[in-house]
Order: sequence, then C-alpha cells, then structure tokens
Amino acid sequence: NLPNGRQLTPVGERLYTGDDLWNVVPSPDGKLIVGFCDPGIVIYPSDARTTMTSSYRIPWRNAAFCGVFTKDGSKLIASSGDAGHGIQLFETSPWYKPASERLETLEQIPVMSIKADDEAYINDIALSPDGKYVYGE
Repeated sequence: NLPNGRQLTPVGERLYTGDDLWNVVPSPDGKLIVGFCDPGIVIYPSDARTTMTSSYRIPWRNAAFCGVFTKDGSKLIASSGDAGHGIQLFETSPWYKPASERLETLEQIPVMSIKADDEAYINDIALSPDGKYVYGE
C-alpha cells in the first residue's frame, strides 16, 4: 500500500538488488538491466534466453548512482562518487554470460579510471551524440 491508500501491483518477476536502489539503466541492445544501489552495481539479463533470477553484483563502496552505456553497449561509464571522485569505465562482455546464482559476486576491475577534483561528486553522466565525449555533472 502507498501512503495515499492506493495499492501498487507490480507486473512480472521481482529483481533483487542491494539496499537503496538509486538508478536503473538499460543497455542499448535491451539485453541487460543495470542497477546502482548501496552495495554496488547489479546486472540482470533481460532477454528471454536467460532467467531473471541469475544476476551479478559488482561490490563498490561509496560510489555514486549513475552511469551510461556506450552506443554499442560494450562499455558502461559510471560515476565513482566518493570512492574516486571521477568516472570509471567497465567492459560489459562478462555480463552476458549467465550468472550461476542470484547476485553472484563479480570482482571486476574497471578498464579505466579518470579522477577529477577531490571535491567532485558526479551525479549525472551523458555522452556526446558521436560518443567521443563524456559529460559529468
């Protein structure tokens, strides 16, 4: 029940993340759903060939809760929040292999990290139309 007394009835399977799911980003090909939550990044397959109960979790403390896929979906650019005061680039190819369990830990090291000023906390990320530039706010 919602505070106004209305009922919310979800449709479809429930996807579990960690505490405080802050943002959800679909991949350009529609085959992945990435969630940003307090314990890290959670990756779910969204195509019919896999089960929605298998997922990966990339542990990440003090991260911000935003990211964007490159146009081809081969990389995810994510804010590193207080953990690095900049952005990090992840390869997405390992995420297409089905996980063996729900929230299977994937110890994935970013391909690239770009540090900004120590006071920077990037809360939103966008790519230029040609995909050559990343903008952080």
